[in-house]
Amino acid sequence: YEDLSSMHEQLLDNEAEIRSNYNHIEFLAYHDMLTNLPNKLCFLERIDTLLAEEGESDKKHAIYFVDLDNFKTINDTLGHDYGDETLSATGQRLTQLINEQDIVARVGGDEFLLFKHNIHSEAEALQFAKKLLSAFEKPFSVRNETIHVTLSIGISIYPLHGTSHKALIKNADIAMYHSKESGKNRVSLFDEAMSETLNRNTKILDVLHSAIENKEIYLMYQPQVDTHTRKIAGYEALLRIESQTMGFLPPGEFVPLAEESGLIVSLGNWALKEACLFNKSLLDSGITPCPVSVNISSIQLNSSSFVDTVRNILEETGLPPQYLALEITETALIASFSRAIKALALFQSMGIHIFLDDFGTGYSSLKYLTTMPIDTLKIDKSFVDNICDSEKDSLIIKAITSLARELRIRVIAEGVEHSSQYELLKTQYCDMIQGFLFSRPIDAATLTEHLKNDDIL
Repeated sequence: YEDLSSMHEQLLDNEAEIRSNYNHIEFLAYHDMLTNLPNKLCFLERIDTLLAEEGESDKKHAIYFVDLDNFKTINDTLGHDYGDETLSATGQRLTQLINEQDIVARVGGDEFLLFKHNIHSEAEALQFAKKLLSAFEKPFSVRNETIHVTLSIGISIYPLHGTSHKALIKNADIAMYHSKESGKNRVSLFDEAMSETLNRNTKILDVLHSAIENKEIYLMYQPQVDTHTRKIAGYEALLRIESQTMGFLPPGEFVPLAEESGLIVSLGNWALKEACLFNKSLLDSGITPCPVSVNISSIQLNSSSFVDTVRNILEETGLPPQYLALEITETALIASFSRAIKALALFQSMGIHIFLDDFGTGYSSLKYLTTMPIDTLKIDKSFVDNICDSEKDSLIIKAITSLARELRIRVIAEGVEHSSQYELLKTQYCDMIQGFLFSRPIDAATLTEHLKNDDIL
């Protein structure tokens, strides 16, 4: 009897241990270990169960796809421990904002899903999303560090935007990316136009992946004309894509996608080499070329290997560096100011020209003119457009050209389309003009003929 009792107690202990282990395994299977929130599997099963129980109900529900803006910066600057604690704090704050029947889950990285049960209207769904944004206006305190977090949120409504969890989450995700592209720290409600845009962007990315291999990429050149002689003093290389399946793709459409995907590196390096080959071909044919300016993205400029890439391209093509100019924007400078200074100083020491593009549209800090190795400023078209009608725009350009002249920096005015603009810029000591008044972007053969004939435009 004593032996049987002992065995019975041992079996009970084993059963309790097995049950405890099973509960732990089940918790691991259905929860995120960092935040202790439900994971995606748990989220999906609970939604499916709830929707199945309601059957043909007229109730509406909302799915929120929540993504932290610029979360990578926290990990890169403070470390992953700070990032993990920020994610945990985010999960806690989201949980505090929901009701018992609502669900918050972490589905990976810095992404969360939120299910809002039984809403009455789209307006109510949007109002709750704005409540989420407001809740994160207060920063987190992590290990004595103040961390500011903003959210990009996408919403889909059941059954308006889908009746399955797959469709609802997909559409909420599409809406979230629309919030990202619209400036972040905002909310977007899904609509079909977003899906069409996403589908087109996906097709464009497919084109970009194979554009070089399929020879769908090419360069056009827009002359930069000396203000006084009206002869070509330089030309900007402009990247163009003509797809076999999608036709001509506007640069304003494919360049942002190329930058976001990282494909701008290979495309930009191709453009740089192609422009250098063209200018070297002019030299070889006996034509003294002008500097060709090539646009450089912030991703290229911030790459540790970009200086070597430019140096290797010049060596491979045989183009003397004085016939190459690199165009950068203020945005590219802001992305990594200290690294940009070092890289541009190296380029300038090699004899390469440095152009600051779109001056006046960004921060327009004067420190760029005093600390950056810049040869030329390009005044943005938005100032030139109204130069003859707006005294303020005229004074701004006059101030820029006067300051640049004192600093021995050349000035190019972009987007000149009317002779009255040209005449006014000429009196304000603008060195070069670029715009449709003189020439639209042209192919290499047409530009070669202009240079060969030493044309006045």
